Amino acid sequence: MSEKPDDETWYEYLYGDGEVDGGREEFGEEMASEVKEALQQSELDESRYEVEAGQRPNITASGWEMVEQEDVVELRDVLREAGIGDESVGVYVTPRDSQGEIGELPPDHAPGDIEYEVFVNLKRNQEAIDDGAANALNG
Repeated sequence: MSEKPDDETWYEYLYGDGEVDGGREEFGEEMASEVKEALQQSELDESRYEVEAGQRPNITASGWEMVEQEDVVELRDVLREAGIGDESVGVYVTPRDSQGEIGELPPDHAPGDIEYEVFVNLKRNQEAIDDGAANALNG
């Protein structure tokens, strides 16, 4: 596995002409590392969060439930301000119901069974996912 060149965005590195095997794992590990560093440097209590690498790194609650929209938005904003990744990478929040289905964002009323998911993904990939979900709801 090679290392991402500094002159390429993560999207270019993963999906460009020189597409690399194992690049998604490298992306996940690097984004998870950046998230951990951002949490350490922020005013948030980093012990409240667990960072899971993987192809789409997740930031989960440690010992509590992510049910308060304000807490989750604060976490998202801290990570966005830290500049996680590059211009091709975004930090996202998705509400999920008790069955794991995606809920409305933002929910008009926060029912007790909504828990938020915070994750890092490539912007183009997330836009495609969001467009597909919108088409499924409308179609």
